[in-house]
Amino acid sequence: MISTRHCRTLTSRILRVSHRTYHELSFLQTGDPSEVLQHYSSENQTHQEEPDQKEGDFVRVHMLAAPWNPADMNVIQGKYPSPVKNPPAQPPSWQGPGWRVAGSEGWGRVMESSTNCNIDPGTLVTLGQSGMGTFRSSLWLPTQAVIPVDRGEELEDTLGSAMASSIFQLGGTALRMLQDFESLGGHSGVVVQNAGNSAVGWMVSQLAATQNVKVVSLVRRGSKTEDEYNEMVDALTQQSTNTTRVIAQDDLLNDKGALKALQAELGTQAPRLAINATGGDSATLLLKLLAPGGTMVTYGGLSMQPVTVATPMLIFKDVKVRGYWHSRWMLQSFPQQRKKMVDELAGLVLDKGVQCPPIEIFSLDRFQDAFQFETEQSAQAVRRKVVFDCQEEAQ
Repeated sequence: MISTRHCRTLTSRILRVSHRTYHELSFLQTGDPSEVLQHYSSENQTHQEEPDQKEGDFVRVHMLAAPWNPADMNVIQGKYPSPVKNPPAQPPSWQGPGWRVAGSEGWGRVMESSTNCNIDPGTLVTLGQSGMGTFRSSLWLPTQAVIPVDRGEELEDTLGSAMASSIFQLGGTALRMLQDFESLGGHSGVVVQNAGNSAVGWMVSQLAATQNVKVVSLVRRGSKTEDEYNEMVDALTQQSTNTTRVIAQDDLLNDKGALKALQAELGTQAPRLAINATGGDSATLLLKLLAPGGTMVTYGGLSMQPVTVATPMLIFKDVKVRGYWHSRWMLQSFPQQRKKMVDELAGLVLDKGVQCPPIEIFSLDRFQDAFQFETEQSAQAVRRKVVFDCQEEAQ
């Protein structure tokens, strides 16, 4: 039930809905997510206390779905830095003082808004500020922490909540790296990336295809059988309408002749942009394929190995080595820039046929099953993104 205090101040700004049990995934101390996360549910606590309206404009959002990202795991482990020196306090956990709700991204619907707020109840929004704790059924947020999606209803109808929730972090990361570091259309129109079967790698291929930019996508053959590897190649090639070429990085690392042959084949069409998710030998391989004066952008370190750049690469090849952190971009960009990016991604999905990565949906109380699924994905052709359904608990 909504408190009478809410009703007195927000009567004209409420979207009426049926009763909804509050639940969350939260942790008291950092550590292994499978050990420190707890699911909390209460039949009686269906709302949070109204924030002090003097402090600004707020909205109450019913979370529909929230993806599980590597950054979420790192936050719970205590290994993820904040992009700001003094991060804003997240809405409180119902477990009590000291508890933090996990989750940084999500898709939800505004159910209430403060009197002077310019976001109407019923509006579909995505999160524009990390660290708010989105793995819960509802929360109060300052308006600057959410981004209204103009074509949100179309997106919801076309993709569903879970798939829609996965677009903006993955797609935003891919879009910024493709647009902000090199001008691709006027030169070779080729990008090289590793971790091509990851969710961001998938979005890089999808978004590049809308600009007729070709992608050389490196993947690990690893312990896959030939049939499993060919299945992965086919899936990644077809999803990008054949603008992505998939190559096993193992072959290039183990066979200098294969690497030289690829370099010769690319010739004057060598990539101006390399996108690195892993570091180590794989990042070195990207640098060898990069055009003189090109840029390698690192957004992840899956191998836990450093990015090492040989001196000749810097002097004679004049490569540029940059980093990209989406949380920092979201913090430092202007609100209109964030809004433009979100609406651009929605338009690319709805009008240009951009496909989201495959997903696997779990209710919040099945988080242990979700983590088990994550660990068993290594043999899959394309990794599926875990998304939590924040609306219901498993029956």
